[in-house]
Amino acid sequence: MEFLGQRQDVPELMMSGRCVVIPSEWDEACAFSALEAMAAGRPVITSDAGSLPELMGPDGVVFKKKDVSGLSSALEKVLRGDMSPSPDEMAARLRKRAFEHFTLERMTREYADLLAPQKSCH
Repeated sequence: MEFLGQRQDVPELMMSGRCVVIPSEWDEACAFSALEAMAAGRPVITSDAGSLPELMGPDGVVFKKKDVSGLSSALEKVLRGDMSPSPDEMAARLRKRAFEHFTLERMTREYADLLAPQKSCH
């Protein structure tokens, strides 16, 4: 692993990797890095912290937070391709999920629906 510092080419870097690992230890409400990794079309390995498992749905590889051997096993599984669906299939499903469920348009529409005045039943 190499720390690359502040970068402007993060999407390209994500797309060039074999997978993206998000080993969060704190309970994030919505990890944008996970959504960006999904949109980049790469296999994603995350801890079970906060909303990460929910964001991944059935196609992310999730390990217990702070479990180094669990992370190691997940990495080995993805990098060797010892999984079903394959890492490429998983990445395609995650990308599809990102663009179906986590778009700006969907978020604004759902907020608008939530905040719209409710019609009373008088």
